[in-house]
Amino acid sequence: MKLVHMMGRHNLFIRLLVPYLLFILLALLLGWHIYTKTLHLVENEVTHNNLLLLEQVKVTLDRRLAEVEMVAQQLKNDPKVMRLQQVTEPFEGATTFRVWNTQKGLYNFSVSNSFILDYYIFYNKSNLVLSPNSTYEMPKFYQSILRYPDMDFDEWRERFFDGYQNRQFLPAQRTIYQDKLYDMIIYRQSLGYPGDEQGSIAVLIDNWEVQKLLGGLVTEDGGSVYILDGQGQVISSVPSDLSHVTPIQRDQLALDAPQGLIGASDKTDGMTITYTTSAQNGWAYIVAQPPHIVLKKVFYIKKITFSLAILFLLVGVILAYFFTYRNSKPVKAIVSTLKERISGDHGRTDDTFGFIQRTVSNLIDNNAELQEEIHKQAPFLRATLFERLLKGDFVGEKNIEASLLHQKLHLNDPFYAVAILRFTGYDSSLSEEMLMELDYKRVILKEELRKHLSDMAHYHDVSEDKIALLFFDGSDCLEDCRHRIDQALKLLTDEILVGLNISFVIGVGSICESLSAISLSYEEARQALVADRRENVGGVTWHEALPPNESGGYYYPVEFVARLMNVTKAGDWKEADKLLDDLYRQNFIDRHLPMAMRQLFIFDMVANLIKLNEQMVLNDMDDIKSLLGQAHSSDDPVVIFHSVKEWYRSICDKVNERKSSQNAQLLDDIIKLVSSSYMEAELSLDAAADRLNISKVYLSQFFKDQNGVNFSDYLENLRMERARHLLATTELTVNDIAGQVGYNSSNTFCRAFKRINGLSAMVYRNSSIPRN
Repeated sequence: MKLVHMMGRHNLFIRLLVPYLLFILLALLLGWHIYTKTLHLVENEVTHNNLLLLEQVKVTLDRRLAEVEMVAQQLKNDPKVMRLQQVTEPFEGATTFRVWNTQKGLYNFSVSNSFILDYYIFYNKSNLVLSPNSTYEMPKFYQSILRYPDMDFDEWRERFFDGYQNRQFLPAQRTIYQDKLYDMIIYRQSLGYPGDEQGSIAVLIDNWEVQKLLGGLVTEDGGSVYILDGQGQVISSVPSDLSHVTPIQRDQLALDAPQGLIGASDKTDGMTITYTTSAQNGWAYIVAQPPHIVLKKVFYIKKITFSLAILFLLVGVILAYFFTYRNSKPVKAIVSTLKERISGDHGRTDDTFGFIQRTVSNLIDNNAELQEEIHKQAPFLRATLFERLLKGDFVGEKNIEASLLHQKLHLNDPFYAVAILRFTGYDSSLSEEMLMELDYKRVILKEELRKHLSDMAHYHDVSEDKIALLFFDGSDCLEDCRHRIDQALKLLTDEILVGLNISFVIGVGSICESLSAISLSYEEARQALVADRRENVGGVTWHEALPPNESGGYYYPVEFVARLMNVTKAGDWKEADKLLDDLYRQNFIDRHLPMAMRQLFIFDMVANLIKLNEQMVLNDMDDIKSLLGQAHSSDDPVVIFHSVKEWYRSICDKVNERKSSQNAQLLDDIIKLVSSSYMEAELSLDAAADRLNISKVYLSQFFKDQNGVNFSDYLENLRMERARHLLATTELTVNDIAGQVGYNSSNTFCRAFKRINGLSAMVYRNSSIPRN
């Protein structure tokens, strides 16, 4: 009441208070405008992040499923696998060997995919099941290896053989595998043809591995994330039990859009739906979340904003009253003095108005100081504006124009282009002396730019050794604009920079026709600088002069990755070096990729390097993971590529070191095995490989490389040496000697003996008996 009474009595107080209140109101309106814009941007960011996470899950799973399909197709087309399809009695006669040979051949299908538990081949006619580790009859396989709870054998068999299925994924289901309970997805590929199904290939996929990928998405407060196949079946989900929710149907998704957002409604059970679809298999990756989870950050900003707005309003009113009251005191004193002067001397009008003018001048002093401070801050605000403009932080042309107008900059020309000038002769580690030298060069150069190019270019410091030039031109056509920019660059390079004795390189982006496209021209200028650094051209490099991009993405196919990892595991640096050089040529020479795409390529390479390190247990994880940070911060992905290449070489060296220490032990084990077991007829290359737990191909090649003779020849020569000794020193029959040196048949022994020694066993014995 005291405040109202005072305002009623003192009109001057009200007049001084009103501007403060108007300023507070204007600030609140501006704050509300910024808040609504920020809220919209944050909402877009949140949904974009969800889509990005889903996209990462999709890409990773697509890659893993492609590996699953590749293994299944290789098995399906294997001639040995195909020949067993017509067998009805697998354990009669020579068929037993064919079964055994086919089962052993499954070792050749290497699986490095952590998603895959195992794979099996089911034969319909013979009731036979093959795996890389064993052979089973189907009923025994059902009882001891793989079955579904509450499903008898006939139902189980029908699930695997009912109809012809091509590349079918059975949804995640509780499965008893080797007496343990799993959530398992099964990939099924029928053998034979539609109407003539001969069997089935089943690849077992651990659903827990899939759920680990999906687990990165927030599913609290009743949310869920799941994968729908092309028929709308839920392949996998988090949580596993979706009985409390109703998964969205595929017909509710926008089929014309590969990804999108569906707002909360009754059709979605009050959930916000974010989804993306795979072009590889048509699967839909869906995350359903309560709106308060999706927009958690948005609601937090709302809460903070409204709290601050109320606080600002209260504090603003109090401060407005305080400053009004304080400022009204001297004004009242001045007005009182004026009244006295005017009433005391009515004839001295000029003196009176002079006094009033001086008084008004004193009142506006504070405003002049404010304007001076704003003027001092103008360069920093302008630098921030250019930084956002070059990096594309503005949304829409209107926002850019409003910000330019606020800084009293007029960019309404039809053409724009960005060039980046980099001072050369400095490495990445700059000393204090180098930084001072660069500061001096930037100051001198900007002064010259202001003198000669201020009518067509603005400049902006990008870093200690880089300056960006934003060219603007009002020419009638693109060719005239290009000509004017070329002339400006020629003036800059031939006269200004040479005159100042500054060494440099310049990258120039494409000419664009809108303010929002300036950021693209800036990115192209950066790419031109990177290309210049790689090829050491020097001078001015236009982005449009770089080799054309032949692909929309980087080159790094699944088959290539598998090949690179396999040769590295084998320690074959020569082959790995060829593959890495091919990668470099494809992605840094033949393809003109954007900087962001190059960084994604490097991230993918480092991720596979981490995977390789885990598989080989090399304990270099921290050092390799540091490459991710370097790739994120580096302006030149080529440097990181070469670092990755050195890591591959290092891994090959470590593999070869392991081999050299293991080879001697392995050779010793082989010699001991042959020496102690040569008398066993069953001993052969295959049997020795099984006992030593290595493949027969590797054993054969290893023994030949280390000993200079084939394994079979070595074994045969050892048996013959022992046979010659027994023939010469004992009276054992040829049949007994054949059995003691590892031959089941004396006829086979005699033929081998004559082939190796050039004479029969009996002739050799007779010739070895001492004559009296």
